[in-house]
Amino acid sequence: MWVYEKNYAILRQVFPRMLVEQEDVAATAETPHVRIMARIVENCRYTQVVELREMLLEDNQYIREITLSIRVYHDARLAEVISYQGQSRLKPRYDYPNNKMYLPDEKRQANHFLLEWLMLMQELDFHISESCVCTD
Repeated sequence: MWVYEKNYAILRQVFPRMLVEQEDVAATAETPHVRIMARIVENCRYTQVVELREMLLEDNQYIREITLSIRVYHDARLAEVISYQGQSRLKPRYDYPNNKMYLPDEKRQANHFLLEWLMLMQELDFHISESCVCTD
């Protein structure tokens, strides 16, 4: 369970203003090679769903953009991946082999991937402080 707590703590550091907004907001930050876009998809009293998307600014046919949906539980101070790359409703465990060839611990690996991604953003001092209200 520690990975969910760590994801929450780092999300709060990387996106400080965004997670306290009570409106649907979007934010973008860029480096010379990568654009990170974050958008609040769902905003409830104690939870939010945040979509994170990383896009390469140069054309690359071998690397796809990364898209994660994260449910943020403010009351419990947890953040978990609820979908990634179009895969949603991740189960805690999968039989192996299975039709979609998920690994037995697919959900755990998705949350560890988010943790590593956020830690890299934190290490590079990559944070989004400005946000804008969504119009769509």
